[in-house]
Formats: sequence, structure tokens, C-alpha cells
Amino acid sequence: MTQWAKKSEWRILNLGAGVQSTTVYLMAKANREAFRAGKPLPYPEVGLVDVAIFADTGDEPKAVYKHLDWMESLNSVPILRRSRGVLSNDLMRSKNSTTRCAAIPAYTMMPGDEEEKRTLRQCSKEYKVEVIELAIRRELVGLKSRQRIPKNVRLIQLVGISLDEAGRFERMKKRRTLGIMEAPLIRMFMTRLSCVSWLAEFGNMPHEAPRSACVHCPMHNDEEWAKVKDEPEDWALAVRVDEALRTPGTIVNRGMDAEMFLHRSCKPLVQIDFKPKPEDRQTEIPFWRECLGVCGV
Repeated sequence: MTQWAKKSEWRILNLGAGVQSTTVYLMAKANREAFRAGKPLPYPEVGLVDVAIFADTGDEPKAVYKHLDWMESLNSVPILRRSRGVLSNDLMRSKNSTTRCAAIPAYTMMPGDEEEKRTLRQCSKEYKVEVIELAIRRELVGLKSRQRIPKNVRLIQLVGISLDEAGRFERMKKRRTLGIMEAPLIRMFMTRLSCVSWLAEFGNMPHEAPRSACVHCPMHNDEEWAKVKDEPEDWALAVRVDEALRTPGTIVNRGMDAEMFLHRSCKPLVQIDFKPKPEDRQTEIPFWRECLGVCGV
């Protein structure tokens, strides 16, 4: 584990490894290079970023892990990959396990219901937000359990949320428990489409930035599910999780009366012919109203 020098201020990027946070990361890289050359920062809204933290659920698409490898190869802003475990493994444990598992927002429908319902969403908080905050507290600031952040230490968490998701950022700030939240892309009036254009012109990337979310995320629309299905390993994992939701003895359905599904049709994934709709492309992040701010960016 890296030993970090004591600092009175930390600028930390919550790295989702999707389009927006990749944009912020590469802007931070450009700022770091300019600073070392004694030049003005080209992206002052981003500033000098000390470290990026990627909270790994263990279930990201293969493309995301390859993308992270590429980002690390740039030898720029350090990237910490941190995890509390593999979410899918935790979901599929036997109910005889003595530990609980975080709920995912699966779909359910009881006989007589006119619309599908959703189960609790605890995965983003426990496998993303809390993982990042623990790394900040323990590794960067050097605190022990239950220690408070010293008053002379200022924490700024940067998130890759763009102008078209401004409402999401406001909701995220209300849930903030550690330091100050900043969304430099909003301050730069950049949308997700702006980020795609910036990456194409200035990113110098050998590939397209992937979209970051667990392969089994129930927030996927049909366009996303079709892309998951195109990658055999990702699809196989999504199907296993979907089937585990309805397998007797699996911890994730302990105490549930209704069956759970990953797709909003409340049908098993293997039975669905995914038909993307035009509106699926409007934000390209189907869960933008729901996520806590770290998934998908």
C-alpha cells in the first residue's frame, strides 16, 4: 500500500472509468503536465488532482478493466483500485451464510400488480461510495476507525458528472458525508456529448471510453443489455446473477415473497429479445436519475 505524505488539502477524483470521469482524469493529466512545465493550467476548473480512486465491484465489463489498464499506463495521476469484494459473489452466496448482502434495485411483480416494483438499492453506497471514503480516511488522511477528519484537513471530491446530469449532482451533494463535492464538467458547461467530442479531439485514446456499470445492473435499458450480451463473459455473469435472484437458498432473496428479475419486464434475461428504443440513446446512461454518482461516469 502506498504511503502518502501528510497534506492539508486533497483533491480526489471519484473515478468511474466511464466517459465523463475519463474526461476529467485526462484534463487532470494535462494540468499536471502544464504545472510541471511552469505553464498555466489548461483546465483550471479541474485543478491539480492528487489521486483518483476507482471503487471496483468486481463486476465491471471487460472493457472497463482494459480501459483502466490503459489509464494507469499513462503514469500520470495515481489511480487506486479499491474494493470490498465481488458484488456478484456476495449476491449469490447461500442463505446459510452468516453475513448479509447489499440489495440491488431488482424488479419484482406480485400477482395482481399493474406495474413492476423495485427492491432497495444499497449496492452503490456500499460497494462504491463507502469504498472511496474508506480509502480517503485510512490511506490518504491516515485515520483510524472512528477518528474524525482534522479541522485543518480539507477534502475535495471531484465527480465526473456533466451538465445534463446537474440534478443528479445536487442529490449527490445532499448525501455527502466526507469533504466537499465538485463537478468540474458542470462548471465548464460540458454535457456527456461534449465529453465524447473532447475525448475524440484531445483525449489521444486508442479506443472509445467504455460505459461503467456492473454487467448485471438492473438500471440497464435494452440498448445496454444488448451490449452486455455481445460480450460472452459479461453476459454469462449477468445471466448467473439473474437466475440466482430466483434460486431458493440464495442470500439475495432471503425473506422475499415475490420473485426478482434484472430486467424490468420481470422475465428471465435468457427469454428476452432486447429491442432498444430511441429514447435509450438520449442520455446513454439509463440510470442517471437513480445512481449515487459514481456508477456509469
